[in-house]
Amino acid sequence: MHLLRYHNFVVYDKEDPNYDRAVDGTIRATDAFRTEVLIAASNHSNNGDYRRAIRVINSALLVIENDYELTQQLNIYTALY
Repeated sequence: MHLLRYHNFVVYDKEDPNYDRAVDGTIRATDAFRTEVLIAASNHSNNGDYRRAIRVINSALLVIENDYELTQQLNIYTALY
């Protein structure tokens, strides 16, 4: 059995006929989540609330661990805080 591990979730067996669709959906959902998090963090930082921006990103990193874009933005907000 060949399983895909994506952000701590087992999605589908690679031989499942819905595998490609599941992977695509997972990637699109992750991208949408990341975008929403970055928008929320940006809104907080634009209001000078870097602490809340950092908290939003840290919470998201619990869901999509080691995400480059989130980590990069977290480093920026941390430096500004």
